[in-house]
Amino acid sequence: MTSTAGWLDFLGDVDYPENTGAIVKHARSRGVPQCVIDMLGKLPDREYGNAAEVNQAIGDIE
Repeated sequence: MTSTAGWLDFLGDVDYPENTGAIVKHARSRGVPQCVIDMLGKLPDREYGNAAEVNQAIGDIE
């Protein structure tokens, strides 16, 4: 599996607050690898206020 750390830079470009679906859509539009899209798809379906909240949620599922 490809390391996701470098690909998470796009999170800073998200216009927060955003829900999981919008974050996944933004990732696709930025051309991130499918493994990152898959990981983001596992995030709890809720609204995230900033990139730190998304990173925390990713850490909880990894």
